[in-house]
Amino acid sequence: MRVLRDGEKGLSLIELMVALVIGAIVIAGVYRTFMAQQRTFVVQEQISEAQQSARAIMDIIARDIRMAGFGMPGWAVAGLTNRITITASSPADFTIVGVFSGPIATLASAASLGQTQITLNTMGQNTTFNKDDNLLIFESDRPLPPLLPAGSELSAPLRYKTVVVWTAVTGSNPTVSIDADGSTSGVQDGLDRDLRANALVYRVGTVHYRLNGTDLERNGSVLANNVINFQITDQYNPGPPPVPETFGKYQIQLTVQTRTNDPDFPGGFRTRSLTSTIRARNLFLSS
Repeated sequence: MRVLRDGEKGLSLIELMVALVIGAIVIAGVYRTFMAQQRTFVVQEQISEAQQSARAIMDIIARDIRMAGFGMPGWAVAGLTNRITITASSPADFTIVGVFSGPIATLASAASLGQTQITLNTMGQNTTFNKDDNLLIFESDRPLPPLLPAGSELSAPLRYKTVVVWTAVTGSNPTVSIDADGSTSGVQDGLDRDLRANALVYRVGTVHYRLNGTDLERNGSVLANNVINFQITDQYNPGPPPVPETFGKYQIQLTVQTRTNDPDFPGGFRTRSLTSTIRARNLFLSS
């Protein structure tokens, strides 16, 4: 142990207290800086999450709108005669008719003019075809044709035919009774042309969007939370005179807020908004 010599002094109690106070002030400053940085990080992370959520939602909606009308025949599908039907009382509630998933089967064998049955190859999957389901039969000389609008240059050798399931059936390679012209209820019409084997078969269906509180739903399932504004607007100007280039254009407005409140921000929640104009490429204005 070191012994103080004559004339040497140690730290006084006052000096120790001053040092402790200074140290406490420094530590408090560092802590406040850390907490501020932590809050900023959390806020920025949630803002980024809200922005990414808005972009992902917009991408899904845009994909669905671009498929509106693909495979939809002249008659009603699920009671809807329009490819995109907006509920008059709510611009946040609309239904799209089209093909929204990959092929569910192929034609196992060729079908001839006048036939009211087709045999399908569901590739080993046990598949249910319900009465009044609409099936798009997609012919092409290509082995793996993409989904393209009928007016596209790339769709040159493609041919389309939509039929209605006449009688429900389930199986892996079922023979399906069909009505080739669903415009007349209760009448079973045969095919108006031959169909080649291996044509791809898609299910024509509907996608329904609606804002339920702050939950954006797609076909009844929650697509995203914390959505505080969502609406679709048909941009078509029918005139007179009509403006053809506005036909098939839809504007989507979307606002998403952060999951938690930011006490340092006026209004509490941070928000991110997106507005996008999307063209339904499978819709054609009839003259």
